This record gives sequence, C-alpha cells and structure tokens, in this order.
Amino acid sequence: DGAEYVLTRQRNVRSRESLERRKDCIWPEDLNGDGLILQMRVPDPNGAWIAPEDEPRLTVPRLPGDTAGQRYRLTTEGLIHDWDGGPWEEPAGTRLDFNRNWPSGWLTRADQAGAGAYPFSEPEVRALADFVLGHPNTFGVFGLHNGTNAILRPPTSGPDSGILAADLLEFRRLAALGSDITGFPPKAIHEYRNHLAEPIHLHGTFTEWGYRHCGLFAMEIEFGNLYNGAGYTTEQNFSLTPDGERQRDRDWLAWHDAHPEARAFAGWQPFEHPQLGPVELGGILPVGLYNVVPEQRLDIWDKTRRFLFELARRGPRLQIDAVTAEPLGDGLHRVSCRVTNEGYLPTNVTALGAGLSHIDGVCVEIERQGRIEFVANRNRVELGHLAPAQSRRLDWVLKASGDASIAIAAHGPRAGRCQAHVSLAC
Repeated sequence: DGAEYVLTRQRNVRSRESLERRKDCIWPEDLNGDGLILQMRVPDPNGAWIAPEDEPRLTVPRLPGDTAGQRYRLTTEGLIHDWDGGPWEEPAGTRLDFNRNWPSGWLTRADQAGAGAYPFSEPEVRALADFVLGHPNTFGVFGLHNGTNAILRPPTSGPDSGILAADLLEFRRLAALGSDITGFPPKAIHEYRNHLAEPIHLHGTFTEWGYRHCGLFAMEIEFGNLYNGAGYTTEQNFSLTPDGERQRDRDWLAWHDAHPEARAFAGWQPFEHPQLGPVELGGILPVGLYNVVPEQRLDIWDKTRRFLFELARRGPRLQIDAVTAEPLGDGLHRVSCRVTNEGYLPTNVTALGAGLSHIDGVCVEIERQGRIEFVANRNRVELGHLAPAQSRRLDWVLKASGDASIAIAAHGPRAGRCQAHVSLAC
C-alpha cells in the first residue's frame, strides 16, 4: 500500500504511515486538484530553506552566511487541521519503516524512527518472516532497494568482527561476485554512508534477522537513483560537502530538464492557500528522483538477474553415488553408498547456521519394497551437516525374501533431496 501511495500520489513514504488529524498539524491533501500531494513552499523570512537566486527552482537547506535568495518553510501540500492561527507543525502520526521492525537488534521508536511498537508489530513484516521460516529450503534472502548503487552485506551496525570469520569471508566473496557482475561497489551496510558522509547504524533490519536468526546469507542490492543517472558515483555521493550537494542538485535538475520523461521534478506553481496565503506547490517527485533512470533500468535489472542466478547456483546440493548391493548368501545383502554435498555452500549454509537448533542436517532413509529386514544399521541415519565436497559412506546389511528393492533417499532442508534405487532380488 505504501508503494502504491507513492506511485500514484508522488508523496514520499518510507513504508507506511498512519496519520492523525492532530490540532495545528498539516493534513496531507491535494489542494490544486492535480491528483498529487507534492511539497509546499511557504515564504518565511526565518525559514530554514532557501531558493538560490541562480536556480530558484531548487529548495536547499540554508547554510551559515546565506543571505541571498528567497527563504521558505518547506512542508507537505495540505491544510492545517483545526488551526487557531498560531504556530503549526508537520504532519503528525506514526511513520513506519518495515526495515526497522525485525527483532535482531531492534530499538524502540524513541531510538530509531519507524521501528514500530515492537518487533514484528507490522503484519507485512510478520508475513514475510512466516514465509521464510515456512520454506526451510531457503539458503539466501535478498532485499532490492533503490538507494545509491551498492551490493550490501551485514553487519548493519558495528564492525565486521560481529560476523563469524567464515561467514564474513563468504559474505565478502558474494558481494565481490555481485560487484563483478553489476559494477556496483561492495560494502558492509555499516560502511554505507548517509548524505552527511557519516557511518549509519541500522537496527531491526531484514538482513540482520536473516543472518543472525535464520543462518542465511542475507544481502541487499541498491539499484541506484537519479543521482547515479546524472553521473555521480556512490563514493562521490558519500563524500559531498554541503556545497557539493547543492551542485549535485543543480546537476540532477539539469539532467531532468534534458530527460523530462523521467518525471523527477514538478515545476513550482503559485497557489492561494486558504490559511497561509500565497504559497507554491511542486518540487521533487520521489518516483523519478529515487529510482533508477529509465534508460538504465533494463541493463541494471538484467545484471541483477544474472547476479541472483549465480547466487542460486551456489546452494548446497546432495548426491548419492557409489551404490552397491553385494549378495552375502541366505538372502543377505551388504548395501553401500556414498552421500556427498556437491554444492558450493555447506548444508548449514552459514557457520552461524550450524549452531541454530531449528536448522536440521542431512538425513538418509531407506524406503522398502517387499519383505526386507534390517540386520545391521537402521532405516534412518542422521549425518549432521556436510561441508562442500564432504562425503559420508554408509553401509547396511539387509535380509530380503523374494523380489525386493529399496530406495535410498538423502535429504536436507537446505540441500535438496536425491534418491538411488537398488534391487535385492534373491
């Protein structure tokens, strides 16, 4: 619903919000009937935003020493609910960020905006968790985002030492693989930077839950945005000074002028606000600014597909071979086989996963057709987890009468299932 709201109304919402008609607060509303809820520039001599004289379409934070340009208060298009004519506030209510509502490292709303009332408080997040946990064959989970280009891996806060050494090495390998295919820089999420070029520390995220609670390789792919389309690399975006950010804004606005089909900006239109008087409606269109620019989408999506396919090929995979059935006389047979993990990853996927009680190892079972008795070994053998290329040899002594056969099945929740059929005819 949040995505649909942004696409149709062009108002920026992180995941979902529940607004309240609180006294003296803006209530978002389409005032001019264009079907959109945009930004509203309210002239204010003490406003924290200015429109530079050389590019009055831009609205940028006022810096110390700024004296030229029109000053504004920048807010959401709408009316002030139950206004008494005094000070007024921004829209009030609960703003939710589904990528802060997971239990791993969760912080309260007072410490992290959008976190929700408690972990899994949002039904959308619970539904995704139920899906992942209800599909034990899953060995990786990936979030697709539209931030500045990057292949991101845990941890989301704190140093890399918070990840088990074996898993950290594999995370780095997978991120490097993604970088080779997409051209995006590989980064730990804690190395990602915000617009102030400061490290970010995120809590209650999908990737942390996927790794720490489920033992999965959990990563994120940031597709990019108009800044990248206008020629700014990820590292350039992270290293901009406030003056550099203003130049970047000029550059993306110039890119928009040359590519209006991207719909990244709505020209400011004067409007007589029934409460505030003359204002302007327009500004940034989030769908255009925060998404990959149109001419780059097919290429980026194709590279992302290739990366995900390569990841999918790297799962654990069981194989049964070296199957023999040696007659011993009197209806006895010695049956042997070898079970191998032929996949790239261990059957526990991550080193952390090996210690999680809900992640089962490999099991080998014999299904019987005809009259068969077990003389040595059992019809179900627990092998535990197998590393890549690791094999286990198994032997049984069976007594068969008449035409009989068995099917040896090896299976693990994250490694698949395979079978071998053996005839025990006497």
